[in-house]
Amino acid sequence: IKALKEKWIAGAALDVYTEEPLPKNHPLRKIENTILTPHIGGSTVETQKKIAKLLAVKIMKTLEKLEEAGLK
Repeated sequence: IKALKEKWIAGAALDVYTEEPLPKNHPLRKIENTILTPHIGGSTVETQKKIAKLLAVKIMKTLEKLEEAGLK
């Protein structure tokens, strides 16, 4: 916050915070050289496709392990 206020850095785009949602009275909300988003950085089409593929792979591996253990 100090770096933003004192212009040590030109600005910041933030998507993840220590407390979510970011409280309405949080000092970051008053700094003009910031862009704040509500933790949606991973919500692109590309990211969602990657997550879906990763999830499918993990499910398949889990099913294979269950079958190998005779639990399927």
